[in-house]
Amino acid sequence: THSETSTGAKNDVKTICQIIKDAGSISVVDGVTSVSAMDVKPDEWGIDVLVSGSQKGFMIPPGLSFLSASDKAWAVHEQCKHPDFYFNWTTNRKSVRDNSTAFTPAVSLFCGLKVALEMMKEEGIENIVARHTKLAGALRAAIKALGLKLFVKDEKYASNSITAILPPEGISVPDIRKVMKNDYDIVVANGQNALKDKIFRMGTLGFVSERDVITAVGALEATLYKLGYKFELGKGVATVIEYLNK
Repeated sequence: THSETSTGAKNDVKTICQIIKDAGSISVVDGVTSVSAMDVKPDEWGIDVLVSGSQKGFMIPPGLSFLSASDKAWAVHEQCKHPDFYFNWTTNRKSVRDNSTAFTPAVSLFCGLKVALEMMKEEGIENIVARHTKLAGALRAAIKALGLKLFVKDEKYASNSITAILPPEGISVPDIRKVMKNDYDIVVANGQNALKDKIFRMGTLGFVSERDVITAVGALEATLYKLGYKFELGKGVATVIEYLNK
C-alpha cells in the first residue's frame, strides 16, 4: 500500500518493489490514494501491478478501477490456471484495445472521468503532485503550530493525501468531529479499528485548493477553542498562509 489512508503513512514503494524484484516475485501496489496525488512511477520503480480507483485523486464518485501491469505480470497471468471471469485481464485488455468495455460500463462515471482527465491534463501531473505536496505540508505545519501531534512523526513517511492527528489531552475525537460537522459543515474522519477515537484524519486529496486548507484549519481552531483547548488563537491559520506563500 503506497498511501495508507487509515494512518496517513506513506510507504517506500520504490525500495519495496526492488526487494520484491530481487526475490523473483511480482509486486502488486495499492495506489488508490496515491495515484494523481503523489509520485508513482511504475516503470522506473519496477511496479508490476498498480491499481487505483476513481474516488480519490481522480475526483469522481467510486465505481471505476484502474490497473496497469508489466510484461512480467502479464506473463504470470497467462500461466495462471485458476478460473476467472469478471476480472479476466485478457478479456478486459481486448475490450480496451477495441475502444470498448468487457461489460456494460458505468456511463455516468465515464462522463465524469472524461471531465476530470481533461482538468488533470490541463494542470499537468507534475503540478498536481506539487499541489498535493504543498497543501499537505501546510496542513501538517498548522497542526504542529497548534501544539497538536501528528500520528506519523517523520514527515518523510507522511502521505500527501491524508493527515492523521492526535487530539489534545482531555478532548475527544468524537467531540471534535461533532463540532466540525455541526457548526462548520466540515467532515473529518475518525480512526479505524484499534485507532478509533484515538486519531482524527483530515484529507488533502483530489479537488482541493489552498482555500479549502485555510478554511479547514480555521474551523479546527474554532472547534478546539469551543472545546476548551488552550492555544494561541489564529496561529494555525497564520502558519498555513505563511507556508502557502513562502
